[in-house]
Amino acid sequence: TLSLAFAMKKMMNDKALVRHLAACETMGSATTICSDKTGTLTTNHMTVVKTCICGTVFSSLEPSNICSGIPDSVVRILLQSIFFNTGGDVVKCEGGKIEILGTPTETALLEFGLSLGGDFQAERQASKLVKVEPFNSVKKRMGVVLELQEGDFRAHCKGASEIILAACDKVLNKEGEIVPLDEASISHLKDTIEQFASEALRTLCLAYKEIGSEVSAENPIPFEGYTCIGIIGIKDPVRPGVKESVATCRSAGITVRMVTGDNINTAKAIARECGILTDEGIAIEGPDFRLKSEEELQEIIPKLQVLFCCNLVLLFRHLILMQSR
Repeated sequence: TLSLAFAMKKMMNDKALVRHLAACETMGSATTICSDKTGTLTTNHMTVVKTCICGTVFSSLEPSNICSGIPDSVVRILLQSIFFNTGGDVVKCEGGKIEILGTPTETALLEFGLSLGGDFQAERQASKLVKVEPFNSVKKRMGVVLELQEGDFRAHCKGASEIILAACDKVLNKEGEIVPLDEASISHLKDTIEQFASEALRTLCLAYKEIGSEVSAENPIPFEGYTCIGIIGIKDPVRPGVKESVATCRSAGITVRMVTGDNINTAKAIARECGILTDEGIAIEGPDFRLKSEEELQEIIPKLQVLFCCNLVLLFRHLILMQSR
């Protein structure tokens, strides 16, 4: 008991709250740490750092650079998508200071919209919000329907790039015209998504669709025939000291693994930056992991370092079995 009490005090000095003395002994026996990515290994403060709009990739997000590189009509539809299809808000505090409320992803998008010269309140007053489908972690998208001043309706959706892109059959070209989404355009957008993800960027796709006057509050928002506006690349920096902590764990014989629901390429890039994913390590997606046989899992798990939407119960079961052997 005295030994555990001293251990608890040392852990409290490291800002780790211990509720039960026995937890110190359990922690001392740990051989594997499975960590989430967003907000744990990263700062959870998102910022838009790259975009692909009208087929053009913008690495410099200077407002003048983007606004001069795409037509005004595209800027308007982009701002409408950002300011309406959001769960966040922009409020004015005392002294005229602007505060952005919402999740880190929503905040990053709203900051980007404001940097382009958009006016959140004016945009929201220009059209009427008719229907909202909040973000769904299963569908990995959210959508809204607007009633325009002309009386027609327009749907906006955003979400995981590969999912939204699959619902698009048109795209905005460099002149701001709506053109069919051909094989070359699809290949370019998919390559852009992979390139952004390889640079540890979380990608979102924005799209819209004119739906005339056929809108019903009971029916779900249609999810096909959209026009792709562009791809947004958001950076969530790694927390200071994470790489050193991972190295300390490894030197103590503790394996650190990342478990995330983010894009697998983004996860791998962050894992490399943290020092979790090594040249000998394996990154695998949940569906592939679940299809492996017992023999294959015994071979994979010792090298497993990044898991994408994995069945944690199955993973822990195999880790415990391996430890007992």
